[in-house]
Amino acid sequence: MARTVTETTMQATSVRDGWLSADTMDVNDVDVAFGPRDISRELQSTAKVQMIRSVVIGMARSGTNLLVSLLNSHPEAWFYGEIFHVRSIRTFDREIGRIEARYGQNAQAMRDRDPIEFLEMFFRYAEHKRRVLGFKIFANHFPEVQNKLIQDPACRVLLLERPNRLAAFSSAQIGRQTRVWHATEPAPEIVKIHFSAGAFSRFCQFTDRTYDDLRERLHHRGDYLDLRYEDLLFQETHLAIKRHLDIAPAPLLSTALIKQNPPRPIDRFVNPDEVRHSLDLVGHPEWALEG
Repeated sequence: MARTVTETTMQATSVRDGWLSADTMDVNDVDVAFGPRDISRELQSTAKVQMIRSVVIGMARSGTNLLVSLLNSHPEAWFYGEIFHVRSIRTFDREIGRIEARYGQNAQAMRDRDPIEFLEMFFRYAEHKRRVLGFKIFANHFPEVQNKLIQDPACRVLLLERPNRLAAFSSAQIGRQTRVWHATEPAPEIVKIHFSAGAFSRFCQFTDRTYDDLRERLHHRGDYLDLRYEDLLFQETHLAIKRHLDIAPAPLLSTALIKQNPPRPIDRFVNPDEVRHSLDLVGHPEWALEG
């Protein structure tokens, strides 16, 4: 069953006040061919590093970069970024060079031709060999990879959701405009965007369907950790994550990421009255105030 973090009696951690959940929303299908070389036999013959496999699954702007940053502050864990982003392979640069030198092929071409084989290559070539090794993946990217990990009972799955749809929607729209998806320094200026009720409605519907589908698939596997964006600030959440990953309770998790957008989602729009009207229609006026 899903594990959730208790919402009451939480104590704040040493995480910095203010942070940014940073994800991208670019999509671009790639049509490439995998070469004839059979790497599965070579992988099987290689001594395996004893490690715990893990994956962070979430939607764009749900806080996955923040969670990865927190996880990577622990000496027993290392999580890469979007190895399976549909447009590119991210935060795996040195390893890509070794893979391409070894096989004489483009790494992204190999990944797109056989994602499951590339998944094994990831765990083989990852430079950061720690007790827990993983990466983040968007819920609508490479479902075959997600299913492979979800069906693996030994894989530790972290599902992250940002329930405040307006906060996620506005963060995505601002990110698209500024091309800034995460930061460690304050933004030079506050960017506001125009609210579109139709675009917001489609965003909510797509996000709701995606998480419903994810939880249905995860329900059949049993154990996974269900996290919410706003809970990532609390020590109780950090301890639950450490227990789930079977890593030491110390040290405290921390991050250098900061939040750039105004704390209140309503303040991110140039037409706040339209925002409030839409929120009243969907029955979530509180989304205007909490990020």
